[in-house]
Amino acid sequence: MRWSWFIWDALAILAFTLIGMHFHKTPFTLPDMGRTLVPFYLGWFGLAFALGLYRERTTRWAFPLVWVLGVLIGVLLRAWVFTGRGVSLLAISPTFLLFSLLFIGLFTGLPRLIVHLIRRAQQGRQLGQS
Repeated sequence: MRWSWFIWDALAILAFTLIGMHFHKTPFTLPDMGRTLVPFYLGWFGLAFALGLYRERTTRWAFPLVWVLGVLIGVLLRAWVFTGRGVSLLAISPTFLLFSLLFIGLFTGLPRLIVHLIRRAQQGRQLGQS
């Protein structure tokens, strides 16, 4: 299992939650943090483990699916469980969904892209040296 990406994703979703709480002037209490953090963790990590995102060898489509569907599940769970709006795409704020996808994608996807590009450049240098 790739624990480094698991830990990174957990910290990235926590950062998203804390930034949102700060931006919306929500008190930094465990119950207030849990209203957003727990649903996103359930959506993200539930799907990530089901699709094998943290396995040593994973498919290329695992991350994009976890990113889009995991965030959507998190937003729906948050609306359903913690705000009582019901499970429906109409029950969620499109703006919240968009910002959640954007920032969680940025916080979790950009580091993966950077690592991928660095590894690719290193492989290219190794091929050039042989």
